Amino acid sequence: MKKIILIGCSLLALACCFSCKKTKSLSELRREERKSISDFIKDNNIEILDAFPADTVFEDNQYFLDDDGLYIQIPKDDDGNPMNGEGGVPVKGDEIVVNYYEITMSGDTINRMWSPSEYGHNVQVFTYDVDCPIAGFNLAAKYLQSKGEANLIVPSKIGFQSAQNSITAYRYRVRFKIKG
Repeated sequence: MKKIILIGCSLLALACCFSCKKTKSLSELRREERKSISDFIKDNNIEILDAFPADTVFEDNQYFLDDDGLYIQIPKDDDGNPMNGEGGVPVKGDEIVVNYYEITMSGDTINRMWSPSEYGHNVQVFTYDVDCPIAGFNLAAKYLQSKGEANLIVPSKIGFQSAQNSITAYRYRVRFKIKG
């Protein structure tokens, strides 16, 4: 009887070992996130600038990394002019309308809020420096005038709550417009 109980307990312990899924630690998840950003930068030959260009002119492979961890690049239009917008930068309390594409670091577009035809809605609205669901958007807005566009790499710590929960960085193509 003791042998049967011992064998049964051994089998139960073995089953538990195989059925338990190893969860990653917070430090492992953060390391994977940093690696995904680093790999994207390396794979795309991106140069990280120490200072935001005063003329807002970026080359195609340049991003500025700010002190909060936001990577930002202002793309050029078809004529080679920076798409920095017009009409002034936002001030605290301005409502900002954001159109965006949310893209994984591997390149899959997972959320489209660029035009009304995409998912039936086309905007995220936030109050600059007061109420923003994603700190990365608020940080990026200070570099753009109304109607400006940018490419962003947003680490989870300054991303949407879902990114913070999963420790996942995302890329964004954004267009900001000051409401009013």
